[in-house]
Amino acid sequence: MLMICVFYAEDVSLNPVTAYPFLILSDDRKQLKRGEKLQFFRNSAQRFDVWSCITAKEGYDTGRHYWEVSVGDNKDWKVGVVRDSAQRKGLFDMSPRNGYYVLWWSTNHLQALTSPPLTKVKMNGRLRYLGVYLDCDQGHVTFYNAKTGSEIYSFTSEGAFGERMFPLFGTSDKEVPLMLPGAPAHTYE
Repeated sequence: MLMICVFYAEDVSLNPVTAYPFLILSDDRKQLKRGEKLQFFRNSAQRFDVWSCITAKEGYDTGRHYWEVSVGDNKDWKVGVVRDSAQRKGLFDMSPRNGYYVLWWSTNHLQALTSPPLTKVKMNGRLRYLGVYLDCDQGHVTFYNAKTGSEIYSFTSEGAFGERMFPLFGTSDKEVPLMLPGAPAHTYE
């Protein structure tokens, strides 16, 4: 029997309180890219200070959720999910052991940020539009090619996550922004 799954993308927006200080956000909080000068001055326990990342404003502690992000021709990006209690300050491994379930594109390679060593993810062609499916109750995070619907990679936790999980985005690209759906062409501050 053929099973067809349909995901309806949720509307997520970027949370500037968590942003690495050199990230530039669009006014509508739907796009981000790396800048060359400090953008955010007020420190926060939620703010990334080493990794060039930001979380969404929306967090989820139960149920199933799906969102998409356009990575386009961005040369260095991270997309995934992070536990609310996960470390954000300092240098650390972004891995499930530390509360991070993340894919990383850099130097033309896609990798899952698993405990060292990283896991190389094989793909056909260049990924430009990514879907993220989070099942809080089952402890699953699955990544899809949002254009083809094909599964790219999946993380599995031992049971429910048991806490609030936040969509995570990151980039070191100063030219090509990451964009959340519905983001119009936008100028940056």
